[in-house]
Amino acid sequence: MDGATPPPGIQLLTRSAFVDRESVPEVLRILAEVGASERSPLIAVRSVGGAVSRVPDDATAYAHRRAELMFVTTTAGPRPVVEAARPALEAIWGRLAPHVNGAYANFLASATEKDVAAIYPPQTYERLAAVKRQYDPGNLFAGNHNVRPR
Repeated sequence: MDGATPPPGIQLLTRSAFVDRESVPEVLRILAEVGASERSPLIAVRSVGGAVSRVPDDATAYAHRRAELMFVTTTAGPRPVVEAARPALEAIWGRLAPHVNGAYANFLASATEKDVAAIYPPQTYERLAAVKRQYDPGNLFAGNHNVRPR
């Protein structure tokens, strides 16, 4: 994975999602409740909208331009601490799931096919796969949130 490397023995569990305008109140309510609880993950909320939303959806690989917010949860610590926190994190994300969509590649701790599908909706993925087929048909550049050439 690219990005900051935590100190030896420390693991990061990071996940992100986007929020459409109509879901903002409920998501912020859930995040505020979670943030006020004991052992809350680190929660960062970012405004998206504005100039980002004025760029056409198909202009770049970043597909979530109509979202109002993007937020990130992060838990950090030694592996046993992070693993012990995982069930609570899954419960939080279960509550958020009906109100959020997508993911931002730079704020994910994994690069599974499910992650790639969240980052790149089908139309975006197909556009990127066509570019990849033309310029990297052997999939040499696959050490990321990989788009396979098609």
